[in-house]
Amino acid sequence: MYYFHQSFTSMYFVGLGLSGLIPSILSLSQGSGNVNCIFNSSTNSTEAVPVEARFSVTVFFLIICLWVCIGLCAFLLLHILPDATEIQNPNDKTSKTSAAETDSTLLSSQDVHLSRSQCVILLAFTTIVCCLINGVMPTVQSYASLPYGQTVFQMVIVLSSLANPICSYLSFVVPVTSLRIMALLTSVVVIACSYILYLASQSPFGVLKETFVGSFLCVGSFVIATGLCSFLRTIIANRLRKSEVESRLLWCGIFSQLGSFIGAVVMFPLINVYNIFSTAPVCSSATVP
Repeated sequence: MYYFHQSFTSMYFVGLGLSGLIPSILSLSQGSGNVNCIFNSSTNSTEAVPVEARFSVTVFFLIICLWVCIGLCAFLLLHILPDATEIQNPNDKTSKTSAAETDSTLLSSQDVHLSRSQCVILLAFTTIVCCLINGVMPTVQSYASLPYGQTVFQMVIVLSSLANPICSYLSFVVPVTSLRIMALLTSVVVIACSYILYLASQSPFGVLKETFVGSFLCVGSFVIATGLCSFLRTIIANRLRKSEVESRLLWCGIFSQLGSFIGAVVMFPLINVYNIFSTAPVCSSATVP
């Protein structure tokens, strides 16, 4: 990625967002997870009856496989086409050569565009953002939104997936390089995710469950958190990309994976071992005893 033009970094994250949006739309089109709530007079209760899918699981995975193959072909074409060298940034090649000779570590103090402390701060932001968007929010999504009903749950899935590529593309329109603004946006993300965790902890008794405000806050918190996380990932990667030190973009990817790993390691025992979250019933409305 360092060899190509800087705009390719933003488009990479747009594609990363689309990789989640397309399967989500495909799953909703299939009708996966939809149920009909039917009252059973013999048991005097409402039971969830799964709705038959519009197409089979085989078709679903064939479409996903086709989508992955399209991405693979695009990646290969960027490297094997005769005109591929024209979209590479010649300045990046020069800076890569000089950087390889003068910088073999993560935090080189010779970079005049990005200081050592600024690089550490950006990598910390990357770790926090990826921990939340990849490790925390997906695991508590159903716990936080299902108490408000299937409609709110599906809106959270679709709108969050839609906000991902859109906010990544916003880095073209609203380029941000200030660390203070990044810190402010990261704080907003942490606040939104804290509210999401609070909603999940209250499941199956949703906060303001029977009101429009409660549903709006639930959907809004997911959209804001997902959108800002996607935006922050993109602008942080672009900022490190401009630092003229190739290793920093590499370490950005490493810390992204580290953040996702931390989020998964923390949330897995909380959900599967300690069972601190309770799933809301699909059909019946849970009330506080």
